[in-house]
Amino acid sequence: MLALLRREAFKKAATSCGTLTQKRNVGNLPVKSNKYIEEFGARRETIEKEFEWDGPTLRRIAVWGLLVPYGVYQMMLFEFDKTDAFGGKPKRDMW
Repeated sequence: MLALLRREAFKKAATSCGTLTQKRNVGNLPVKSNKYIEEFGARRETIEKEFEWDGPTLRRIAVWGLLVPYGVYQMMLFEFDKTDAFGGKPKRDMW
């Protein structure tokens, strides 16, 4: 009898400490979905259907993928050359 009481007490203590449930203090709030936000969130799944290889897309890829990095590289070389000339060092050969 004593063993049965101990077992039941242990079960009750183990289950009450192990599981926590979230308690809402403000009640059940009605959630209304926004059509535009839902479409924007689902756009990731359908982006391959929306993407098109056309002139503006290729131009954007060329500008941001080729011209901008090349321009940054040229500015970096110019800065190196300017600081080397100011310090009296010979010009570096980067490539």
